[in-house]
Amino acid sequence: MPNVRLPLLSTAVAALAVAALAPAAEAALPTFRDRTIVIGKSIGGVALGATAASAKAAWGRARGLCDEATCFYRPGDGRQSTGGEGSFSFTPKVVRIELKAPLASGRAGYAYRAPFTTPKTDKGIGIGSTPAAVKRAYPAARAVRGSPMLQIVRGQISTLFTYHNDDRRVFSITIEKLDR
Repeated sequence: MPNVRLPLLSTAVAALAVAALAPAAEAALPTFRDRTIVIGKSIGGVALGATAASAKAAWGRARGLCDEATCFYRPGDGRQSTGGEGSFSFTPKVVRIELKAPLASGRAGYAYRAPFTTPKTDKGIGIGSTPAAVKRAYPAARAVRGSPMLQIVRGQISTLFTYHNDDRRVFSITIEKLDR
């Protein structure tokens, strides 16, 4: 089983970006006019290599909580991801796109509902799919050692499906450029 490759932007950088965002700002969930996920390319109309302006336009310019490197689309004040989120990072072109389901209320795990379940691949895979369905649709998807993840790597691009161990359903999809 392959090890997960390092992303261009680390999780630590993304976490710092979240902490730096203004607490009073209001964000909202992304609007998906484009309802597709293209493996290694895009989620909901936000594509790797796109400008920040076109990415913001794809998910609703006024809806995201953005700084100079990242935009988060979350309900409410944008400081918690318990309601789910969409995000993209740019330097200045988009290098990472993620869609994450909201946490389930009153129980462990995630809630699989729109708008998070709306974008799908041409093979019907999206938030809420099972790892088995991902592997059937994409035989190149490989388990990431020691993690509840399946990864498809094409050149310098990774598509990562993260699933919850309890219900065995995908709760996060990330497409990003790899650091080589």
